[in-house]
Amino acid sequence: MTNHHHHHHHHDDHSVGANCCNIFLSILLPPLAVGVVVGCKKEFWICLLLTCLGYLPGIIYAICIISGAHIQK
Repeated sequence: MTNHHHHHHHHDDHSVGANCCNIFLSILLPPLAVGVVVGCKKEFWICLLLTCLGYLPGIIYAICIISGAHIQK
């Protein structure tokens, strides 16, 4: 029973863990998180600009991009 539970936990948490990690990263370093998810595209530079203008808009933008990128995949 313990073995089954461990396998189930390990199998299911992969994508969720990656998403949580990206969101955590987007709170710490929003442009870096966007860069990791979408690459060095215009989104990265918009996020960098927003983060420079105000830290919170950068975070919100990064989370939106990361959530959107996950939905598209």
